[in-house]
Amino acid sequence: LRKRLDAAAPADAAAVELAAVAKAQPNDPQVHINAFRVYADNGFWNAAKAQHQRAIELAPADRKIALEHYRYHADHGEWPQADAAFAEQLARLPNDADLRIQCAQWHAEAKRWEQVYAEYAKILPMRPDIIGAALYPYSIACLKTGRLDEYRRTSAELFERAGKTKESRYAL
Repeated sequence: LRKRLDAAAPADAAAVELAAVAKAQPNDPQVHINAFRVYADNGFWNAAKAQHQRAIELAPADRKIALEHYRYHADHGEWPQADAAFAEQLARLPNDADLRIQCAQWHAEAKRWEQVYAEYAKILPMRPDIIGAALYPYSIACLKTGRLDEYRRTSAELFERAGKTKESRYAL
């Protein structure tokens, strides 16, 4: 019992401090993201989700805030929970290519190449105009997943488009 009480004390102190900060800055989305992390770290998922939702309400266009719940689970290697959190945000913003790009980049960091491929396969029809943020990573995902014919086709398209672009980093 003593161990449980000692372990609970830091969480209780953090909760009191967190409540004071949230009260002082109720409209700061980062305060709610910090609260999300504290609650999540201590296993209080209902409170954590409520804080995440409040941060989203305060900054609906901020994709990193939208994906904070995903990122939390991904950082802990909890992929089913991370994927569920991402699906929740996709339900809210189904045609947001930038949200998908951010998530695909995080999948790439984790070397989850099938998920990277799947995301970029959905992003390309939404944003065929972007070379560096969609077509190039898609070609890499094709290579990493063994889709060599698609990799060759995409690489040829990249080469062709690079000759036509005015973006200096892609121009040939």
